Amino acid sequence: MSAFLSVSANERGVLRLFALDDQLCMEIADAGALDHLYLALGTERLHDPDVQIVQLCTIADMGLPAFLQDAYDIDPAELTPLTNTLKALSGTIALLRSGAFNSHALHLSPSDHATLIATFTEPQTVWSAKPMTPTPLARPSPRAARTRARHIGLSLFSGMMALILLLVLWLAT
Repeated sequence: MSAFLSVSANERGVLRLFALDDQLCMEIADAGALDHLYLALGTERLHDPDVQIVQLCTIADMGLPAFLQDAYDIDPAELTPLTNTLKALSGTIALLRSGAFNSHALHLSPSDHATLIATFTEPQTVWSAKPMTPTPLARPSPRAARTRARHIGLSLFSGMMALILLLVLWLAT
């Protein structure tokens, strides 16, 4: 049994790589769900979109270090000390992002079926962009276009009604 792993409630930007044994992989494949992975990690539930199961044979041409760099933007300097370990892995791995824990503090107790290999830091997203300014070519929203069309229609209708009223009054006199 692996050591306990603590996950804080406010954890962001952490990627954990677990090696999965063949028995666990078969159970996951048979069930078609990640419930067996949850049990192997010692938790009841994870947020599935932040869990990725990868059969290393599918990325053999690329290699695991390159995959982590391309798919998760892991810094090459962080991968360099673990390159031999990552290249030596075979079978299936599970990649769990911080979001998999749904901002809950947890104490994982992974079984022998899921072994923690490494923990990486994902880069933080920089949310700095200039505010968008409307351009003269920007199209109005559909709601604004409908409102403008209603105003034009009302103006034409009112003008025609006024002309008809004037015509009726002129003919009556």
